[in-house]
Amino acid sequence: PSDEARGIMDFLLASGEVGRPLIVSKKTPAERIKTLQKAFDATMRDPEFLADAKKQNLPISPVGGIEAEQLVAKMIAASPAIIEKALLATKE
Repeated sequence: PSDEARGIMDFLLASGEVGRPLIVSKKTPAERIKTLQKAFDATMRDPEFLADAKKQNLPISPVGGIEAEQLVAKMIAASPAIIEKALLATKE
């Protein structure tokens, strides 16, 4: 209903969208990052991996590197007031 409420919801939901990211140092060479991204993407399409995840009832909904970076940047850019209210909302 308000920009503040949207900001709080965006902040709270962003971490769920990112999930469990693979994180590397900013000093990691670009070529290595590309290799890791390709490997991740290939794993997310691998029939054997997907079948195993299905057997274990594990949902697979990958988020690409660029999208994950944008979500994290959005979280970092949240105002202290939004962060405080989001944290209070999680305690209620």
